[in-house]
Amino acid sequence: MQVYPLEGKLASALFPETAVIEDENVPLKAKKPKRDLDPMSIEELDDYIAEMHEEIERVRGEIAKKQAHRAGVDALFRKPS
Repeated sequence: MQVYPLEGKLASALFPETAVIEDENVPLKAKKPKRDLDPMSIEELDDYIAEMHEEIERVRGEIAKKQAHRAGVDALFRKPS
C-alpha cells in the first residue's frame, strides 16, 4: 500500500479513511521496560549479567566503528593548513 504525506498526516492512496494521525504525546524513543528480576534464580541473574556485558562490548565496538568513520569523513572535509 502506498502512503503519501497529507498536511502533517499520513493517508493511504487507496483507503483515505484509514489516515494515520501522529500523536504528539507519544515519545519517539520509548524506554524499554526493565526486566523483572524477582523470579530469576542466582544462576539466571549471573547469565543475564554476562549477556549484558556482551551487549555492552558489542555497543562499544559499534561506537568505535562510527567514531572511526566520522574521523575519516572529517579528514576529507578539513581545510588544508
